[in-house]
Amino acid sequence: MPQDDSIRISQFWDKNPLVMPWMEQFLPVDRMWQDCFATVIGIFFITCIGMVAGYLLLPQNVVTGILCVLPGGYILGMFNARMARAQRKFFQAKRDERRNGNANIAA
Repeated sequence: MPQDDSIRISQFWDKNPLVMPWMEQFLPVDRMWQDCFATVIGIFFITCIGMVAGYLLLPQNVVTGILCVLPGGYILGMFNARMARAQRKFFQAKRDERRNGNANIAA
């Protein structure tokens, strides 16, 4: 029997601090997809800025390359942390739902 109130992972997704209120009208309603799009767009812009800075303004060496890649890695790492937190909460909620469902059937 399908449930209308099924638990979805997007219910547990934290808000991305890079998503400004004026951006929400251009992004999907689902917070998980908002975060995905904002992360991809942020990494794209950071990469463009890093390439301009790396090729035009800074000397071309390994340190410059690392400095240009580091902000994109940070944005992707924060996305990964929010995803892991949402998955942990989702699995806990599913486990609790299963326990409560089994307890109701046994009673």
